[in-house]
Amino acid sequence: MKKRFKKLNNLKILFLLPFLFISCTHFFYHPDSYLYFDPKAVGYPYKDVYFKSSDGTKLHGWYFKNQTKKTKGTIIQFHGNAQNISAHSPGLVWMIKEGYNLFTFDYRGFGLSEGAPYPKGVHEDALAALTLSFETHQSQSKGRFIIIGQSLGGAIVARALKDFKYKKSVDLLVLDSTFASYQDVAFRALNRRIITSLLSPLAYLVVSDTYSPEDHFKDLGIRTLVIHSQKDDVVDFKNGEDVYRLLNKSSGNKTDFWVTKDPLHINFFSIVNKDNQKRFLFFLDNLLGFTFNFLLF
Repeated sequence: MKKRFKKLNNLKILFLLPFLFISCTHFFYHPDSYLYFDPKAVGYPYKDVYFKSSDGTKLHGWYFKNQTKKTKGTIIQFHGNAQNISAHSPGLVWMIKEGYNLFTFDYRGFGLSEGAPYPKGVHEDALAALTLSFETHQSQSKGRFIIIGQSLGGAIVARALKDFKYKKSVDLLVLDSTFASYQDVAFRALNRRIITSLLSPLAYLVVSDTYSPEDHFKDLGIRTLVIHSQKDDVVDFKNGEDVYRLLNKSSGNKTDFWVTKDPLHINFFSIVNKDNQKRFLFFLDNLLGFTFNFLLF
């Protein structure tokens, strides 16, 4: 009888594993197509941009043209795991009034982009967006090319850069509230709550790190700014420390680490955080200057 019970229990585990694998996709991707914010309604005009990923999936983005007389550069935004560009663009759209063009786009399945998100497809989407944005920037030959990856978007773009043919032309990579390993971030998220902590070890069994940037940080070779809050309740601060540590394994990576105490996830660039905006703009204006590590605000 005991042997039969053990066998049934094992069968249950085997039955549940596929659902755990499926839920991993939902754990990392929460897309929708709702219009949360219309930039045009508040004085931030944009151009709809449609382009294709390598497998032909049609993707959508917004291009905001710099509104000042002098263009300082181009910023491409890689947003987090939920909603779509209409919810994430408000965090950076203010920069078009500070001399920067802004391109933000949706991964497959998000917003007006076709398809459904999965790791390999999203990786290809990232490469397509990087290439389009850089070649547009290059044709204008104005200023710096800056990448800002937020939360999941940071992990996506950090991994994509390994395969990006213009990687050496990137002037700055900003990794805001992100992580190095999908397995680690899933483990820590599950481990935060008593009800899910018993399942946390399964993160290393059912979550794939194939498209994690962890093993590629040491060879990045790009000036990088890591931003993470000690009070982040979505992506634990330890993940930010991991990113900074891995980047500093190579002397070829010049990295800054800004530690904040903001209680909200990916809130550093919020349009209401004027002091943070000034600090970031000062940093950009002095991009080739002194390296600031562990600034605590």
